[in-house]
Amino acid sequence: MKRVMLLLLVLAMLISTVALLGSCGGGNEKTGGESKESEGPKDELDYLPDKKYTSANNGKFVILCRDNGQEILRENSEGDRVDYAIYMRNATIEDRYGVELTYSQEEYHLIPDKVSDIVKAGDTSAIDVVNNHIVYSSNIMTAGNALNWQEVPYIDLTQDWWARSNLKDLTLNNQTYILIGDMHTSAIGSTYCMFYNKKLCEKYNITGLYELVMNDGAWTYEKMLELISDIREDVNKDNRYNAHDLYGLVTTGGSPVNAYLWAFNNPIFAKNSEGELEFTFYSSKLPSLMTKLVKLYHKTDGCFSATQDLTAVANMFVDERAVFINGLFSMAAGQLRDMDTSTWGIVPYPKWNSKQQSYLTSVDGGHNALVAPYLRNASDEKVEMLGVITEALNCLSHSGLRVEYYDKALKSKYIGDPKEAAVIDMLMENRVFDFGYIYLAFTSPAFWLQDMIPAKNDKIANYYAGKKDALEAKIVEVYAAYGLEFEGLD
Repeated sequence: MKRVMLLLLVLAMLISTVALLGSCGGGNEKTGGESKESEGPKDELDYLPDKKYTSANNGKFVILCRDNGQEILRENSEGDRVDYAIYMRNATIEDRYGVELTYSQEEYHLIPDKVSDIVKAGDTSAIDVVNNHIVYSSNIMTAGNALNWQEVPYIDLTQDWWARSNLKDLTLNNQTYILIGDMHTSAIGSTYCMFYNKKLCEKYNITGLYELVMNDGAWTYEKMLELISDIREDVNKDNRYNAHDLYGLVTTGGSPVNAYLWAFNNPIFAKNSEGELEFTFYSSKLPSLMTKLVKLYHKTDGCFSATQDLTAVANMFVDERAVFINGLFSMAAGQLRDMDTSTWGIVPYPKWNSKQQSYLTSVDGGHNALVAPYLRNASDEKVEMLGVITEALNCLSHSGLRVEYYDKALKSKYIGDPKEAAVIDMLMENRVFDFGYIYLAFTSPAFWLQDMIPAKNDKIANYYAGKKDALEAKIVEVYAAYGLEFEGLD
């Protein structure tokens, strides 16, 4: 009996492997932004060398990753379709290229220093690629320890399995050091959105939200404020309003408040009409933006924000004490997974006003990204292996892991309603990975909002004046790492 079960398992693996390979690269699927037409089907990875890399690095491909091992686990977890897709992807790569995928794990904030030590030691066998927290990954580049992905053979950033922001937002002076691809389920799950309780919407006469968002394009800050302002109930009858009561909107003063910057189309850095990256944070509407956020968080009865914990926010939603919450895609498969999917829906963060063309959303900075360590003495074959394996990891994730996580789990199992799935697709098309958010790290102005809004401070001009010198120094440092001079802040 055991032998029969083993044969059936092997057969299932072979069938899954052929399916992964055969579907890889075709189509026009949208990945982290605008749709991209691929050049045609890339059946069975034929555009990559069909060779074994047993002589490079003793046949090992070493991934340095954060200590949760997210997105790269190897166990044959058949009970979990997402984990099994990762396992099959890895098994396919190991079989095709004759390598053993191995993993070195470290706490995410220690990884930049570990890479620096490896680079200084000239140890070409210690690691091949880094998969780590994206903000900390930027520190590897600014320290001079990252390889430009555009110099790595077989990396094709025009393909559908690479986020369009790799080229659009994260490339400067023809240099790309951080990559986000379809292996990064953390980047999908960390996408900001809002959830709403359909039962409570009916109670408070809030109707036609999907049409308002998708058909009319009229989901704006003012409309949100109108709907949630007067919704507040003293549920436990203690004559106080706190986390035990019910509100129109429940949120936090942490990272979810930063997401309003991009929702309101006020990025930190963006490319101008000439394709040049420029500092755009201190815009003409920024003072008004800050005033509106202080009004929302502190002068609106229907908004509650007394916690930094998104889990607490989700718990209030599950307990039907929030009509709307700010949240992440991953909450659908996490904190909300036991709720009946017919009882809640999803909308984007609102627009700044009706003149804003698109709904925009950001991705929380805790997700992973790929960095290639600059190993100066690495052989040509080792660099080629880096490109081939990295490209294959994301190509096979596109047709396997992404389908299981995004299409089958997030959009079908946990959402269920085609209308809600359409909102998710729309937000995925309009995700923003901001150069300034990632490379300025914790000097980034995005984090200023986390200090100012909870403190009821909307005096951005004063705050900017006090932070300007440190901000400019950081931008100068980042630009210098790209071989450029920054002209200075106005």
